[in-house]
Amino acid sequence: MLNRAQRQIWLATLQKRVITLATVNVREKELLKLLWLNMRDAYCSKVAFRGCKVRDTAFTPELKQHWSVMAKHLKCLRFKDKCSVATPLMMELITACPRLEELCINTRIMPNFNGVHLRQIVDMGSQLKTLFLSDAQDVSPSDWQYLAERCVNLTELNLENTRISPLIVPAFLNNMKQLNKLTLKHCDVMELSRTHTIHVPVDVARTTPIEVTEILNPESTIEELKTVLDREILSIHTALYSIDLSHSRQLAAIILPYLIRRCVLIERLNVSFCSLTGPVFRLVAQFLHRLRTIFMPGCTIHDEIYVEMVSHCQLIETLVLGYSPYLTSVICEAMAKSLPNLKTFALWGNQQAFNKQSMETLVRSCRKIDKIALTHTGIDDDVLIALVEHCPITRIEINGCQRVRSTWMASLGTHCPMLTHFVAEQVNIQDVGLRELSKCTKLEYVNLSSCVELTNESLSLLLQSCPHISVLRLKECAWVNDQTLEIISSYGRSLQELDLSSNGAITAEGILNMIVKSQRLHRLHAVNCVNLKFLTDVALIERIRAAAANLRTVFVH
Repeated sequence: MLNRAQRQIWLATLQKRVITLATVNVREKELLKLLWLNMRDAYCSKVAFRGCKVRDTAFTPELKQHWSVMAKHLKCLRFKDKCSVATPLMMELITACPRLEELCINTRIMPNFNGVHLRQIVDMGSQLKTLFLSDAQDVSPSDWQYLAERCVNLTELNLENTRISPLIVPAFLNNMKQLNKLTLKHCDVMELSRTHTIHVPVDVARTTPIEVTEILNPESTIEELKTVLDREILSIHTALYSIDLSHSRQLAAIILPYLIRRCVLIERLNVSFCSLTGPVFRLVAQFLHRLRTIFMPGCTIHDEIYVEMVSHCQLIETLVLGYSPYLTSVICEAMAKSLPNLKTFALWGNQQAFNKQSMETLVRSCRKIDKIALTHTGIDDDVLIALVEHCPITRIEINGCQRVRSTWMASLGTHCPMLTHFVAEQVNIQDVGLRELSKCTKLEYVNLSSCVELTNESLSLLLQSCPHISVLRLKECAWVNDQTLEIISSYGRSLQELDLSSNGAITAEGILNMIVKSQRLHRLHAVNCVNLKFLTDVALIERIRAAAANLRTVFVH
């Protein structure tokens, strides 16, 4: 049975025309009846199953009838976050929604998901505009072709962590004329173990079947696929503006040159950790003059290629570099000359790429930079001082930068009054630095995880001086204890999300007192806390559960 507080939460959710079943075991008929009996005569546009278990036995014929009535109005259906649903039941829920415009499925939760299930979704979803279908490993090329031919109204397609043939990508572009966002992250190239034929439209007037025969040498397969794609003379795809091929090394090497020449209006390109080389980025410089955002860490290209690319793509606003042995400070000079609109700059994993002089050259020309992210780099306080004194920084992330201390934070408090996000994981920040940070009174998001040299006194000053902090992360901080929780509950007036994971000094009593006093807290992480992990006091556990009834999400393991 649901208690009164739970009923009020679910009814309030229903009034927003959105149902979210999160982190609950949906086997209780009371919960299902509360949801769908109340929705029988109401209008609901979105249902999300997040992290919950849905059993066949929970859906009685009566509840299935109510679902069929409500499903006629559904426009968005999501199964996410390790949701556990039997495949036949999920297909029954999906196929009952004729007006569905957005469908999100992680097929990892669906045993034996294959092309038959995909075709059932396609036959139902003629109005689909957004499709997120991850981990689809057992879908044949003909089934992907069926998707391309039937779901012509798609504007966003996400096939993350799937196995596809590179030759199906032209079919997507030629049939889905409105497609503007394509995500093929962590995708594998389908093994061409047997002959198969894919019909790829060459132009509007005719179609030509492309037959790929069995080739035992993997390298020969890649070269043949490249040759096939290079032969095709296709019209420009004018809708696609975002492509994500991150971590899809083999797939990106095959199809990216084709996509660059075909989709010249791309504004966002993510090729992180694809190990691409210079010729691909020469094509970027030649064709993608409207590019505004590019992620390219892990690409092994030389400075002259970086310079050529930024000199031709002068509209870039977001640039993410890193993990390249050839990256030097020369790129800073090129960015300063060619990227006047640069707003976000990120550098990952290069220890000696930039120095104080090169950073000053960059920030004196790129005055619009307001977000900086430096992860595991060799920068020091002098570089950060040069950065914050010349740019109106609102967000800054410095993760794992071991040479950074607290000296630069005096400039941060003086020159960045509009700072809203501050992230400093695994950085040697002391109390003096946190006192300077407290001068940035607009702060909303603070992450001090693994900052072991801080104390409760400086945290107290920060929370008192920055009343708008809504997210606070203090993972793996040895100084965090019950006194910290008392400070948070007393001064964290706007706090909505708190992460205290891997802190062995906090106790269950401290957590309980904080939850009771923190009225606005919605999300709490307290994973790998020794005093909570082995808690055996049943009465205390029940008190914590009762106090946490108003929290939307609690992670305590």
